[in-house]
Amino acid sequence: MPILETITAEEALLLIEENPDITIIDVRTTREYETGHIPGAVNIPASTTFIDWDLDPDIPYLVYCAAGGRSSSALRIMGEYGFTRVYNLRGGIAAWERAGGTVTLGSG
Repeated sequence: MPILETITAEEALLLIEENPDITIIDVRTTREYETGHIPGAVNIPASTTFIDWDLDPDIPYLVYCAAGGRSSSALRIMGEYGFTRVYNLRGGIAAWERAGGTVTLGSG
């Protein structure tokens, strides 16, 4: 049964700690991504189509945006495309930072 779940920033921190190979996707614009993103996150703006990316539907993903709206849509779309383990960060990058999560600046 697929796991498509919205989680808190605290749960996301724990999820990453327990699953170091999780793929983190920032669905904000490239400009937003460059102002600060979760370390290791890849930028796939919500304006692109997930099917265009070569993503394995059977590995775990954490998706996030600025506040949770775009990543909620990404969660739903990824579920429709058959992704089996996707977690949406409630409150986005702002909640991440409030919970003590670190951010990386720039494109890398």
